[in-house]
Amino acid sequence: MNPQSITSSSDAMETPSSTSCGSVFSFRGAADLAGSDNGLVSDKTLLSSIEGDSSAPSSRNHTMSGALHSRNPSFTYTPPPSDSSGSRATPSFPGDAANRGTIDNIRQTLGTIRLSTPDSSLDMSHVAAALDDVAGGSGAGALSPSRTPPSSEGVQAASSASRRRSSSRVKITTPHDVRDEEPPRDRFHEPGFQQAFADAKRAVADLTGVLESSSLSLHAEPDSTMRRLHGEAEALSRFLCPSTRIVGFVGDSGVGKSSLLNSLLDHQGLARTSNSGAACTCVVTEYIYHDKDHFEAGVDMFTMDEVEAQLTDLLQAYRHFHHHRDEMDRDERQDFQDRANVALDTFRAMFRSRLADEKFLVDWDEDSVMETLRSWAKVVAPSSNAGRNLVASSLAECSALLMKLTSESASSKEPAMWPYIRKIRVYLRAHILRNGLILVDLPGLRDLNAARRNITERYMLQCDEIFAVCYIGRATTDAGVMGVFNLARQAKLSNVGVICTKADDIRPEEAKKDWKGDRAKEIQKRIDIVEADRRDLKKIKDELDEYGEEDDLLDEEKDHQLNLLRRSRAATKRKREHEFQLVKYLINTRNASVTTSIEDLYGPRVPGDGVKVFCVSNTLYWDHRPMPKDEALPYLQLSGVLQIRKHCLSMVTESQLRIATRYIRDDIPALLGDVDLWVQSGAGTMDAERKRVVRQTLDAVEARLTRDLTGAGSRMNDISKSMKDEFKDKVMDRFRQRNTAWRQCARNASGEWTGWHHSTYSAFCRNYGDHSTPTAGSHNWNEEAIEAMMEDLEPQWAELLSEIDSHQETTMALIQDCLESAPQYLDTELGADSLSTATLRQAFLSRQRLLLANVEDICDVFGQQLSMLRTDALSGIRTSMMGKAMEESYNACRRESGSGSDSRRKGIINRRLADARLFDDLMTQFKRSFSTLAEGLQTDIQAAAQGHLSVIVNTLNIVKDDNVALESESDQDFRQRVEERLRVVRNEMQRITSEIAIS
Repeated sequence: MNPQSITSSSDAMETPSSTSCGSVFSFRGAADLAGSDNGLVSDKTLLSSIEGDSSAPSSRNHTMSGALHSRNPSFTYTPPPSDSSGSRATPSFPGDAANRGTIDNIRQTLGTIRLSTPDSSLDMSHVAAALDDVAGGSGAGALSPSRTPPSSEGVQAASSASRRRSSSRVKITTPHDVRDEEPPRDRFHEPGFQQAFADAKRAVADLTGVLESSSLSLHAEPDSTMRRLHGEAEALSRFLCPSTRIVGFVGDSGVGKSSLLNSLLDHQGLARTSNSGAACTCVVTEYIYHDKDHFEAGVDMFTMDEVEAQLTDLLQAYRHFHHHRDEMDRDERQDFQDRANVALDTFRAMFRSRLADEKFLVDWDEDSVMETLRSWAKVVAPSSNAGRNLVASSLAECSALLMKLTSESASSKEPAMWPYIRKIRVYLRAHILRNGLILVDLPGLRDLNAARRNITERYMLQCDEIFAVCYIGRATTDAGVMGVFNLARQAKLSNVGVICTKADDIRPEEAKKDWKGDRAKEIQKRIDIVEADRRDLKKIKDELDEYGEEDDLLDEEKDHQLNLLRRSRAATKRKREHEFQLVKYLINTRNASVTTSIEDLYGPRVPGDGVKVFCVSNTLYWDHRPMPKDEALPYLQLSGVLQIRKHCLSMVTESQLRIATRYIRDDIPALLGDVDLWVQSGAGTMDAERKRVVRQTLDAVEARLTRDLTGAGSRMNDISKSMKDEFKDKVMDRFRQRNTAWRQCARNASGEWTGWHHSTYSAFCRNYGDHSTPTAGSHNWNEEAIEAMMEDLEPQWAELLSEIDSHQETTMALIQDCLESAPQYLDTELGADSLSTATLRQAFLSRQRLLLANVEDICDVFGQQLSMLRTDALSGIRTSMMGKAMEESYNACRRESGSGSDSRRKGIINRRLADARLFDDLMTQFKRSFSTLAEGLQTDIQAAAQGHLSVIVNTLNIVKDDNVALESESDQDFRQRVEERLRVVRNEMQRITSEIAIS
């Protein structure tokens, strides 16, 4: 017998550390320790030793002392009764037509097994036949704890196992399910709150069913009140928490960003992880949830003006290099050569065969070349599909679609799409996105395509959290990560973290040399343990090899062989566990070290709670993701993907809790109040005089609400004016006082840079003033030029924000007073004991809370907009107001070369910073942007007030409108059913709010 390595399927499922691929050293560097598992014996030999060999001489089986026979009774099997056709009855299982039940059939089959005398030989063939009967037909499915049928491979393996050995153990396992991962620990995810939320939705769904049960189909009548109430109930029964949070992932090409997104989305191969197009540039890609089986991709195209601006920038970079490369120093030449290569690759991707002769890009005058490129772009630019989303039915189809949108084959004759694309939106069903999270793949800030680099910068300002992605081996030196944190410092962003990829890329021997000390000793200790396990397995293998392929073994030899097999399985399991522990120690130790280094380096640059750091291995995740979950979970945890997924999910829970609470406390009661009023309107308890008084009172309430909330004299119309006045007092007045000092500060900064070496000065110009060199250090010219302005306006801006908060509180108080006065007026005019008055009082309370919450949400958005405005006006980032004001000057400096270029560059910058109009233009733009935001805030609040007022009017009309009463009276049985269900739902909502302590 030729020994061969085997791993029992049952052993492979016994421990989390066991894997179907043998050694756990699936990570890079594993070859240092992992060898093939030492050979044991074949399944055939093992089974023959268990079942016995009927062809073996009987004398061999009787040479033993008889002890084996005395403790191993044999079995005989009597076939089950035949049916009328003479065929043996076949047991039925769940899903069979007969469907007689799994347990009864197994009992019937096993009931034919007889225990024979202890002296019988050990012959299991009949038991195997019996198990064949049990496993036949749909029997494999009956062994599964669920009704999901096993794969064809699983059925074949089970059938083969039942024929080969009667002692096989069947253990059904399922892959890891991301929905089973531990949710964030917060109030929203508490089981009690989730149950209450589900119960509330169920209660509304039950009410919806009753509201559509009228024999007259009142809910389908176009102008009926019941139609509106049914529509609102149906919408609330399908309610989801529409909370949106954006997490941006920024990183240079090749750091594993796309692989990370695939892992977080749990869709392997969705985002491209490599491309064959030389000119492929990353396109901003949003991943958004939709509850559909297919995938969709929406494409936002650049406008033709934006395409022309990019063509101009690329053409100038290409021509400058080819016209002046002989005049450049080494660093300058390399920089412009890189830009020229990007330009040429982009032109080739955009225009394909039209660019057969590239010489004209340099030989023609610039205006003629631009006119040609512009005309080509208008012809070949792909359409935006008129807003249509592109549909992909499968993951593979969606991945291919994204590849087509973001890259191109080298042999393709069609123009590439990516140069014309601003952003891609991918809609898919992914667990991490289900609660409103949006994941965004962003190009790196070092992208040589200026338009795409600037898009990333602007997008980062909108993100709720930003992660700089880098390879773990370069975590503290990665220039892309440094760029993200420099931007965060300048823009005063505190929501920046780091994700280190390839955490599994570590070799034990190298780690031992690098770490030394106690950690090196611990590594060696673990290596020694694994080596001891390997030697143990080798020893067992050698012993098993001595049996060869002989089938006629003595019983003692069979016993010894079985013992060796048991030992080999235990040793294999032990070795795998020790290998996993070594891997875990290496990864966790290195992760902890890198995390500490990143926190020390970047923590002081980020305000707040410090830097969030995660280390991830996409390889570990996908290598073990398909395995049974008990095996896979330790590796998935070690991969770090689950921790990042949990963190991202936790971002939306606070707002979800607020929205869900509002749904239970206000949205549902508001609906119930309207339904209650509809029921009351058909009761016929009010006489004509009482109806007249009620109608007049409600008309007065409506008029008062309209006047105070949306009328011409409403104080809510003064929101914008008050804020503009505050801006004038706090900001514009300070500008008039300090304008001269700001200009002098800019000139002083410019004078300091003028003394720098020409190569250093040129490098800063090429990098738009934001650069670092060993000699000059790190500087941002834009920031230094407006340093005095920033120092003067920062405290003024803080005071302005404080005043704005005060105005918003005043607005909230106005709304609250207005809505609180309405029920008080009703109590006075109609009596507090009136049933309709009590219902209306609750309706006003709910509407008050909902409107206040709506206005609060609007103010939160306004606050975010103000934060971005502060970054635009009072920072030196490239897309800020100052950055844009200086951009053309930097571009002019970049176009300078040759003799005298240094003085010309310095003259360009000095003249721009000495320009008296510079700060005038900045402040004009600042004022205009603030005014636009203030007017937008007022418009949004007024729209919210008008919307809620319309709902309140609808509620009042239920009581005022005689047609509603006729509608309610038209189907008395239906009205009674609604009243009864309304009572049940109210009781249910009281229980729910009491259990989760909602006040």
